[in-house]
Amino acid sequence: ELALPLIVHCREAQEDCLRMLDECRDPGQTIIMHCFAGGMEFARQCLERGFFLGLAGTLTYPKAVALRQVAAEAPLGQLLTETDCPWLPPQPYRGQRNEPAYVRRVAEVLARERGMGLEDMLAHTTRNARQAFGLTGEPL
Repeated sequence: ELALPLIVHCREAQEDCLRMLDECRDPGQTIIMHCFAGGMEFARQCLERGFFLGLAGTLTYPKAVALRQVAAEAPLGQLLTETDCPWLPPQPYRGQRNEPAYVRRVAEVLARERGMGLEDMLAHTTRNARQAFGLTGEPL
């Protein structure tokens, strides 16, 4: 009724998640894979369906090599930066309560992985978020 996106947090249930979404989602419904944690194959399956990938603090973790590959290779128009506050703070805040302001660190790592400047990355991810949530008008 409200035309809002469906936010999905899929963890270790990728095949089941995609199957259920394929069976149940409305045509044209926006899907955001919140706190995306999969590798390139799962990313491809999500991207082919038109889903957005929400990248959170885990992108900044030293062992998140596969996730940084997704960040580097996925279409820029389907990437979002997000927080999983109060969980999963980015480096160097691990072990602390996550805060929305820390999402900038996620954007910095995403920009680095894409070989882009931070301001350009922020413009892209802001535009993507506005599209995903159907926001119109000028950003603040």
